[in-house]
Amino acid sequence: SGLWLTQTVHTVRLSYESLTALEIPNDMLQTIQDLILDLRVRCVIVTLQHTAEDIKRLAEKEDWVVDNEGITSLPAQFEQIIALSLQSLRGVLECKPGEVNVFQQQNIQEEVSRLSINSIQVFIDGLDRKS
Repeated sequence: SGLWLTQTVHTVRLSYESLTALEIPNDMLQTIQDLILDLRVRCVIVTLQHTAEDIKRLAEKEDWVVDNEGITSLPAQFEQIIALSLQSLRGVLECKPGEVNVFQQQNIQEEVSRLSINSIQVFIDGLDRKS
């Protein structure tokens, strides 16, 4: 999953902070900043891809047992997957000193929008197939 990417972002950030404390020239540190941004973007994309895969498996596992209100556990499970996905990205999306916003680039915004819509569409498709 994207957890190892999250840990990698954290580790590279710590390395960057240590190098910054050594007063290394900024132009030499820029390569590490670029790496951090690339890792953060990749982490978001991989996490959203895995989220869609997890949502797709929900429909495959659905047993259609309903509670007293006539609702299956599927919507709550969908919500839990989305919440866990967003929670795992919280630290990655946070901008540390000297970092740029992951969503600064238009192509990244578009890709994240596409992947987010895909996760919802996968859920809807799963419901359609099961109904």
